[in-house]
Amino acid sequence: LHVGISQTRSQIIMPDLIRRMRKELPHVLIRISERTNDVLIEKLLEGELDIMIGNVSDHHPKIFKETLYSESMVLILPNVFLTREQLTEMNRTGDLSVLEEVPFVMNTQNDIAGRFGTAILESSHIVPYTAAMSDSAETCLRMCIDGLGAYICPDIYVRFYRDRLKHLSIIPLDYSYQICLARRQELYDKTSIQTFWKCCREMKWQ
Repeated sequence: LHVGISQTRSQIIMPDLIRRMRKELPHVLIRISERTNDVLIEKLLEGELDIMIGNVSDHHPKIFKETLYSESMVLILPNVFLTREQLTEMNRTGDLSVLEEVPFVMNTQNDIAGRFGTAILESSHIVPYTAAMSDSAETCLRMCIDGLGAYICPDIYVRFYRDRLKHLSIIPLDYSYQICLARRQELYDKTSIQTFWKCCREMKWQ
């Protein structure tokens, strides 16, 4: 069973899923990938993957998907960039314009976090000053922790790296996207796929 999933998310959700799967199937082969969602979708359509877990847009008519959970976006901010008063006001009003002069650590546009981060800032008419950029969420978090810039990312990363982020401000944003379980439309007869699908449905994702 070949399952495509992003590297950082796999570190968060896969251990529990693998333990659950071992009870259901005698052998489980999971392909954990560092690839972006777009490439995972391509591999799914080409038959290199049986299933993917990730953000799947609606414009893939050959893919059947089912929502597992929603991920909300958060802003992680080293406290040196804004005063306590500015942080309080931003939390109260949701107005991000105060971030116009703040440097950002950004995921590239190949990554869902990078695309959403850019869109969130653009919706507030902010053209971010990008202090650093990476394909890796873990690298972006590390640079944010080191004080290079603010970082917009899914809240699942905050839950996973909470101990490392305890000295930073974490601000919920009013943006979210769905994480889906996806397969090719015609592919479901395989017993292992049905079993994996069932396990994913029954897991607690939040």
